[in-house]
Amino acid sequence: MHKKDLYKLQNDVIQAVYNDTGKVPDVKITILPNGRKRKIPDFVYIFQNVEFLLVQILAPSSCKVLMYLRAVTEYYNRIDKDISEVATWCNLSEVSVKRSFKELRKYNIVQQTKNNMDNRRNIYYINPQSSWKGVIDKAKELYPHFNLTSMQNSNQLELALKHQVQNEHKEIQSNSESQQ
Repeated sequence: MHKKDLYKLQNDVIQAVYNDTGKVPDVKITILPNGRKRKIPDFVYIFQNVEFLLVQILAPSSCKVLMYLRAVTEYYNRIDKDISEVATWCNLSEVSVKRSFKELRKYNIVQQTKNNMDNRRNIYYINPQSSWKGVIDKAKELYPHFNLTSMQNSNQLELALKHQVQNEHKEIQSNSESQQ
């Protein structure tokens, strides 16, 4: 479609709104011909309440690894990186990265599966109730991998993490009372 045809179509839409309402619409109308999509910069949805809880319970190296994973996540929370690559980018030892992955799995933030193409590698997925990259309706497809049912009433990950934080606070409190 030529530029002059787009302007004509745009003016026709404005005229149709004017004919229906009697007012010139105070909007900007952009028409994109089929096949051309507007490039949207990459972004990831992050659930703030979950982040607040993670900061309280995760080791600093685990937070760093999680931030890296979010930075490189592909659509639908898929990460195809090996331990050595994560270690290099995070400036951590491979042992620290393995320990971080273990902690992230413990809190149900990350799950891993074997790579079908190369059994020596893993594919990681971030819990969709922690963060999400992609069409939000597709997040439900990952729920079974994280033992989640839905997010209609509440974020199940958030509830589990709140419980964990409360238990840790109680443990700290009882330890301090026993030392007195």
